[in-house]
Amino acid sequence: MDCNDIFKILTAKIVAAEEGWKLDTRMENPAPGIRLIHLRLTAEQAQVPPKTEIVWSVPQQDIQVRWTPVSGFQKSVPPDWGAGVTANLATGAPVVTFLNLKGENRMTVSVEEAMRPVVLSAGYSEEENTVVMKVTLFSQPESPLAEYETTIRLDMRSCFYGESIRDVSAWFAAMEKYQPAAVPEAAFDAIYSTWYSYHQNLFDHELEAECALAVQAGLNGMSVVTETARGVELGECMSGVIDVPDEHLAGPLKPILRIATEQDLLTQKRNEESEKEAFDIAVERIAEHNLEMKLVDVEYAFDHSKIIFYFTANGRVDFRMLVKNLAGIFKTRIELRQIGVRDEAKMLGGIGPCGRPICCRTFLSDFTPVSIKMAKEQNLSLNPTKISGLCDRLMCCLKYEQDQYEATRKRMPRVGREIITPDGV
Repeated sequence: MDCNDIFKILTAKIVAAEEGWKLDTRMENPAPGIRLIHLRLTAEQAQVPPKTEIVWSVPQQDIQVRWTPVSGFQKSVPPDWGAGVTANLATGAPVVTFLNLKGENRMTVSVEEAMRPVVLSAGYSEEENTVVMKVTLFSQPESPLAEYETTIRLDMRSCFYGESIRDVSAWFAAMEKYQPAAVPEAAFDAIYSTWYSYHQNLFDHELEAECALAVQAGLNGMSVVTETARGVELGECMSGVIDVPDEHLAGPLKPILRIATEQDLLTQKRNEESEKEAFDIAVERIAEHNLEMKLVDVEYAFDHSKIIFYFTANGRVDFRMLVKNLAGIFKTRIELRQIGVRDEAKMLGGIGPCGRPICCRTFLSDFTPVSIKMAKEQNLSLNPTKISGLCDRLMCCLKYEQDQYEATRKRMPRVGREIITPDGV
């Protein structure tokens, strides 16, 4: 039975009993086997819309399966008095498909309304030997409105039911109101949650421990504004409160001033943008003054009280005129700091020969002396390209196992010496 035959016998019953409402319908046939039913509900003044039902039936001809986005393994056709399926954005699209055992579509019904709950009731009527379809709008309380429009799409084509569902998906995707919203970058960050572990019964010491675990898992800590040896800066709490002996402290601890506000984060973002501009300007001025120096990084103080320019050079550089020039441009205090090649690698970062981010960028706080003797004792190749890092210096990781090599070497016999084993000399 084709679409035109179906609609010759289609009977629609629209229930909108409340006074003051008018329901208009309009039919459209955009393609063979496709029928659009446009519904328009209006009132003279804004009021709570009435529960509205659109009911029709079709002969039970070769219909053995019912599919919905939430049907799971239950795909049998229910009786017409059974409960319907409530569809919305959170529980699936308002779509129902009837098909035969060959997977051929017999009737696919979809409703344009996906923002509000829509109840789709579809079942077999034994008395009439028909499949009864009912679409219920405003089944739940709704805010007052004066006008409402939606469309019901019927697909009666004899095709694979997956094709019908795909076309419904394309129909939804073409609607401007269902275009995907912009996703902020923060939405892609991992979240460490203790909700189900403590069920809101969480105390301060437990929270601190969980924060430490979150940091170990690679998640970001809480942003704070704090005092440092270089002034006020924006940082992150990377662990909970821990006790540290005074002799292990490099200097007096600085206080945390406050948890970072949205304005503080915005200030930090502006500083980072200003640093890029300052870097480009400084490179141009260095070239103008013919200075033998390489600019590595630029850092703005959080309160814009000064700008620090980090550079490398083979020897001493007279940059007094450069400082005056930059101070005239940026109208703030200017500092130029000469750093070594290892500090340069730590600032810029990169991927080491092992395929991982370089250690000085990720977790090393200080540079320890590394000698070629360590490479010899570990029987490593003395080829400089094999044991040098991005800074063209010996790799810091040569130090990691050196103590173990030295302890093991003291217990092991010298190379070439004969020893007695259970199997002989």
